[in-house]
Amino acid sequence: MPISFIRKSPAESDPILAAAQRMEGYLRDAFLRAVEAAKGSIELDKLAEAISNGDENGALAVLALDKNFAGALRGKGLEAGVQSFRDAVQATYAAGAKAAVMALPETVSVELSFNLMSKEAQAFLETYDFELIKQITENSREAIRQTILDAFKNGGHPYEQAREIRNVIGLTTNQQKAVENFRSALENPSTIPDALSRSLRDGRYDPTLLRAAQNQTNLSQAQIDKMTDRYSQRYLKYRAETIARTETVRASNAGQREVWSQAKDQGLLGDNAMRVWIVSGDDRTCGDCEDLDGEMAGLNEEFAPGIMSPPDPHPDCRCTTALQFS
Repeated sequence: MPISFIRKSPAESDPILAAAQRMEGYLRDAFLRAVEAAKGSIELDKLAEAISNGDENGALAVLALDKNFAGALRGKGLEAGVQSFRDAVQATYAAGAKAAVMALPETVSVELSFNLMSKEAQAFLETYDFELIKQITENSREAIRQTILDAFKNGGHPYEQAREIRNVIGLTTNQQKAVENFRSALENPSTIPDALSRSLRDGRYDPTLLRAAQNQTNLSQAQIDKMTDRYSQRYLKYRAETIARTETVRASNAGQREVWSQAKDQGLLGDNAMRVWIVSGDDRTCGDCEDLDGEMAGLNEEFAPGIMSPPDPHPDCRCTTALQFS
């Protein structure tokens, strides 16, 4: 009969998920700080000039996301001693590794000499940091490109358009479109009910919106700008929380895998050590994850094509893995 270390309620008792959850706030706040640092580095006058000239490439050059946003995610422009997004990812990896060591059988953990600075650990962090930051930056670039094209199409004061473009930093294309649709809904009394249906709206403005819809009166441009800015800020926070929940699970699981890998290299785990996939088992568990429940894989093998560990099936995955010996 296999000796198993499977935990029945991973969302509540799994040490790796617990480590991830403890780090969520750090990663979320680090992402938001990077966005603010990137926004603060943009010269609105130059951006407005490029927009006024219809110069898409010039506008993107002023924004310089690879330099400003990607740099901020790595700590550029942050005050000394302030944790960067990259720092938070690395700290989560270390937290996952520490939790994994403590969760090992005592006969293994007391003999293990874990090296967080190993070549493999550093290689993972370098690749992971680069790919994650690249992905976030590219998502934001596409969202900004669409906002620039909308600005050229719809017209308006270049400075106000520049401010709107700056506010898209950190959002995905779909989220940018949602913000634009929210603004459009506010511009016509007949479509205000659509704005009222958005879950990320600021409810403090609901009375104003209800009156405008009932009386069929137009909101002022200042009101529309203020409500849209607030909606965009909330979407950015939602984006930050999604990234934090997803990437803390990924980084902490990677730290756990590195612990297991080093334990095997040191002869403390045999070839019979396997990983088993465990779902949370509640009503939020998706079909993709349910299909993986109980699947076995080697320490460095995929559970399914493209799926090495949580959260590979989807963002916000709450699954976990554990060791099982046959």
